[in-house]
Amino acid sequence: MPYKDPEKQRECNRKAVSKYQSKPENKEKAKVYWKKYKAENGDGIRENARLKQQQRRVEEPEKVREEKKRDYHKNKHKHKIKVAEYGAQWHEKNRSKRLDYAREKQRAFKAKVVEYLGGHCVVCGLVDELPVYDAHHLDPSQKEFNITTRRAEADWDVVKAELDKCVLLCANCHRKVHAGFISFENSS
Repeated sequence: MPYKDPEKQRECNRKAVSKYQSKPENKEKAKVYWKKYKAENGDGIRENARLKQQQRRVEEPEKVREEKKRDYHKNKHKHKIKVAEYGAQWHEKNRSKRLDYAREKQRAFKAKVVEYLGGHCVVCGLVDELPVYDAHHLDPSQKEFNITTRRAEADWDVVKAELDKCVLLCANCHRKVHAGFISFENSS
């Protein structure tokens, strides 16, 4: 007895199908049926639709191209939103990986800079861990860029040209130089 309400009818059909499929002997019957159906019809409806699409692309390429373009322009704002949401989710999900990668890249760059500038503080001679060191520009008026902002650049020659205007200082001596307690004429 069919229902007048289509939603109730669908629910009734779902219950009947799930009740039928829950029995093991019916599951086997369904598997045999679908194997036979696929053997006779290929992939069935999907395969036919795919073939029709391919045939249409060959027969009416301009019309298909125009439809795709129209659909793209009609829905591109939705696509941009989806891409932005996906990007935000990906960045949040992979936050620790991204931060670890960035830190490792920063450490490698700093190690290269420290090695290039001599590996010790030019004022006190301290040899210590990488975070202790700063590159200090001898003449701030000749400073083209801050070295730490150039760490992502692949062109090491540009960075080396800027490092040639610098000396390596430990953090304590660097603060003292900027405070005026140390001048390079006296310490060098």
